Amino acid sequence: MTSSTNRLELLLERRDDALARGDLRRALELDDDLEDLGMHGDDRATCHGCQVWGDHAHELLTGRRITLAEYEQQRRARTARRR
Repeated sequence: MTSSTNRLELLLERRDDALARGDLRRALELDDDLEDLGMHGDDRATCHGCQVWGDHAHELLTGRRITLAEYEQQRRARTARRR
């Protein structure tokens, strides 16, 4: 196992602990660190733009805050247009 894999696992454990404690500030920091190590932004537990819990998404063109259900609907529509 590489050192970056070990670091990633450690940060994920720490983030899970921050989530369990409801520590938003720490969860934001850890999500930023995890993204720096290559985690995809969709895997964040927090929203980098809003600095709040990641219980929402943002429209791609406007940045408007939308529900996760709206985001999924838009994603499916974009995928259908590509076919």
